Amino acid sequence: ESSPSSCSSSPPDLRQVIDALLTIEDLAHQVDNAVDLASMGGVSILSKVAAASDFESAVTPKTAKTQALAVWALGTASQNNPKVKEAVLGSNVMEVLVSNLKQNITMPHHHHHHHD
Repeated sequence: ESSPSSCSSSPPDLRQVIDALLTIEDLAHQVDNAVDLASMGGVSILSKVAAASDFESAVTPKTAKTQALAVWALGTASQNNPKVKEAVLGSNVMEVLVSNLKQNITMPHHHHHHHD
């Protein structure tokens, strides 16, 4: 239970964003669905995530990874589908992305995955 007025200017809810990304990640693997991605506003969601300066205030590995995922999904969908590419190019998201990524490339290269 949360009151809508409590946080009016909050960044996109991370869980929401990640859910959207996971959906999009699935869709991006299916070329036919790239059109749906564009029509369901996926590009604008991704663009928001990828270009979110809100995230910069708290760039953790998770948000950085989320941004990277958004970039990847955009790129994949663009490759697979001209309509998505048009949508992406139409919104200057890529320029924003590139400048964002340049600022954010301070990610550690060591990952803490322990697989047995």
